[in-house]
Amino acid sequence: MESTTKNTPQHYPERTAGGDGAEVVAAAYPGPFRCPLCVTAFTVGHSLTEHMRTHRWEVIFLCGRCSRSCPTIHSVACHYRKCGRHLTRTERRPPRRASVTLSLMSSLAKKKCRRYSVEYLAYGFVPSPRDQLLPMCLLCTCSFSNESMKPCKMKKHLLNAHPEYKDKPLEYFLSLKDSFHKGEHCLKLIGQCSQQLDKGILASYKISKLIAQTGNAHNVGESLILPSVSIIMSDVMNLNARDTVQAIPLSNSTVCRRIDEMAHDIEDQLNVIACATDGAASMVGRYRGFIAHLKRVLPSVFTIHCVIHREHLVSKKIVFSGNCEENNEDFDTLLLHSEVRWLSKGNCLQRFVALWKTIVAFMSEKEYEDKLIDAKADIFYLADMFEKFNSLNKALQGRDNNLMNSKAAVVSFLKKLEVYWHNIGRHEFLQFPNLKTIAEEVNDDDLLVYVNHLKQIQKDMEERCHDLVNLNIPDWIVDPFGVSAVEVDTEIQESLIDLQSDTTARRQFDHYGKDFWVKNDLPNKLPALWEKVQIFFIAFPSTYLVECGFRKVAALTKSRNRMDVATRGDLRLSLSNLEPDIMKLAKNCQPQGSH
Repeated sequence: MESTTKNTPQHYPERTAGGDGAEVVAAAYPGPFRCPLCVTAFTVGHSLTEHMRTHRWEVIFLCGRCSRSCPTIHSVACHYRKCGRHLTRTERRPPRRASVTLSLMSSLAKKKCRRYSVEYLAYGFVPSPRDQLLPMCLLCTCSFSNESMKPCKMKKHLLNAHPEYKDKPLEYFLSLKDSFHKGEHCLKLIGQCSQQLDKGILASYKISKLIAQTGNAHNVGESLILPSVSIIMSDVMNLNARDTVQAIPLSNSTVCRRIDEMAHDIEDQLNVIACATDGAASMVGRYRGFIAHLKRVLPSVFTIHCVIHREHLVSKKIVFSGNCEENNEDFDTLLLHSEVRWLSKGNCLQRFVALWKTIVAFMSEKEYEDKLIDAKADIFYLADMFEKFNSLNKALQGRDNNLMNSKAAVVSFLKKLEVYWHNIGRHEFLQFPNLKTIAEEVNDDDLLVYVNHLKQIQKDMEERCHDLVNLNIPDWIVDPFGVSAVEVDTEIQESLIDLQSDTTARRQFDHYGKDFWVKNDLPNKLPALWEKVQIFFIAFPSTYLVECGFRKVAALTKSRNRMDVATRGDLRLSLSNLEPDIMKLAKNCQPQGSH
């Protein structure tokens, strides 16, 4: 018997006397495969499966190791390769030929799958909504197996579980069935409406944010946006826009409430570490100024006088005071009022110099020609100087400006001033292109005035910007990879070593330079370093953003009350770069504000 098994490629034991449901070893993997009933050979296991169905037998493939059932010959072969559940180290590994067992079940022994009949409604049963092959009782909403799909079992359940309903007519169960299906339909509708309402609330927040950022009136959503959406959906997309439009609440009060909620969410994200102001008493007053109040609330806040305002005061005081003294005026200062701090005076004087001949000809008719010609050198010199002040103004502006950039710009300008008065005293006008064009008309007395003027500007600017000039910026911030960790404070030595050992951070520093500190995820990776660095890169040294906000204020006051601008959240949403957490607000929002 053993030799017969080895010589024959496949061995099929005879069908047992058990009849239906007997198990027969059909084949060893890989094939050929033979039918145990008619001994027909097949090269593919799937073909054997289809062939067995012609004998009205159902095939189940079992793993020879763990007896796990698989739907196809290929799946059981793959499973056999991975299966080692019954093997031990002492056993010899069998050959890679899995014996596949076929459970052959007669169609007579196969379980019959019963179908639902409308006659079963008389016992209070309907098909289950989850599976139409399972019966469900309308009275207790319990589902049963398919084997219970028999009149006798249904009647038994009705008599035992619900005896009070045994004499109910068929019409009663019909009405109960209709009520059940209507309730199920309502639940589906409620779920769809709830999902649609959630999307509508989310859209309401996003549209309200756009309304605040553009400075439009709050009623524009209901009067313009929703009608526009309705037209687009109906005319362009050929969709019914009624339900969609009604799911987006954009009334005047709703938009106002949404904007305030998003503004409060942004305010919760704020972390004030520095404040820049002008020199007004209401801002820097010792007792009642804003800075004094802020330091009582937040003692560690860093405060700085706006660098653009300081430079503006230097240039304006020098020029205006000189003119007042020459005209013997009673006052040598001018009360400042609201104006743009970075007004390009350099460009104005450049245009004046470019039109010099035309202006002189015009003034000759007014009898001011001689005075204008006498001041020609002064005008050309001031045109060059205000052009340089204008360049400094541009360097101190921008949303990305910080203390390091501002200090570099101011220190550079102070050093340039020293070079200017040295060169102009030696009749070198390379840095003064307008004055160079009339170099032959400039005398020594004029040059002496210009030298003193430049020295006075340098001195005044050093006094006004002494805190910025003397600001200590550690070397490891400028070049974190070129400074030894031994030279820095003890509390950040380990963090600096971790940073210097990070090759990815080094490549980022080579690419971004000093901006690497804000591009990298430093607050989460190295909080000790970020605690020292953040003041130099986050603190804003000027009131540039405040000046930019004036235009927003002017636009907002045109469409609503001035008090609303101060108390509502429109201004914060229109100026802030922070994004509100709209998803969180939409989840916590009530569909109806009055509920």
